[in-house]
Amino acid sequence: MLEFVKNYYVFVLILMVLSYLVPKDDYKKYIQFFIGIFVIVLLLKPILQFFFIRDNTILYEAFEELNERMELIDFQIEEKEDMFEYFFFKGEGQ
Repeated sequence: MLEFVKNYYVFVLILMVLSYLVPKDDYKKYIQFFIGIFVIVLLLKPILQFFFIRDNTILYEAFEELNERMELIDFQIEEKEDMFEYFFFKGEGQ
């Protein structure tokens, strides 16, 4: 992520320098328009990559890890409920 931010700032700086090197002010608004389009595309790229991941194994592994954690939590809850019932009913019988 840090690399993306660095690349983004370098790219924007280069585009800003290029916009100031335009010989006529008439062309400046068109150059700034295209710079804006490039910046928007550059910012949307990681977001679009997140939603349209080509390699589904990353998502599958994350889902499996989440599922294992949920099962572990469920097992721990059941274990604690069993301990509570054991001590609760053991105390009642006395």
